[in-house]
Amino acid sequence: RTVLDKVVRAIELLAEPGGASRPAIAKCVKEVYGEVSAVFLKKALASGAKNGRLVQTGQRFALPGVHIAPREGTTVKKTVLKQGSGEHASRGDDVDVRYAGTLASDGSKFDSAAHFRFTLGAGDVIKGWDQAVVGMQVGEKVRLEVPPALGYGKKGAPPEIPPNSTLIFEVTLNAIIK
Repeated sequence: RTVLDKVVRAIELLAEPGGASRPAIAKCVKEVYGEVSAVFLKKALASGAKNGRLVQTGQRFALPGVHIAPREGTTVKKTVLKQGSGEHASRGDDVDVRYAGTLASDGSKFDSAAHFRFTLGAGDVIKGWDQAVVGMQVGEKVRLEVPPALGYGKKGAPPEIPPNSTLIFEVTLNAIIK
């Protein structure tokens, strides 16, 4: 097997939605086939992307024509409660939102604000918000069900948010600030 064949097999085994990262591929190749030179691995990724055996998006590599569904617990359930209008929020936009957050387990409210400003996609907020606010329109109100992996995870945010908590938010996009 060529190094590229090993890379393709590693990507199949990793089965990551959106493709596998270079470090994950290197680790998988090492575990399955033994040590492979970093130089050869880099060349295999570059040639695979060039000749169409791999699809490169940023630093991630996938197989062409293969769609892998997101894993359970890695997406936010989003329900539109009120339609908005005008421009859609995009990564990099500064946005102002109104929100209330409750625990899915017992409905207890842990936080709320009439105006909360952050940069979308910059990691200023939990991953679930960075995913779900993209595409919202000004005035739009949504209900978000955020799994632990996209919220506060295994550690939680004690004492308000216990470990492994699913969070429910009602979020209204007040403004996109330019």
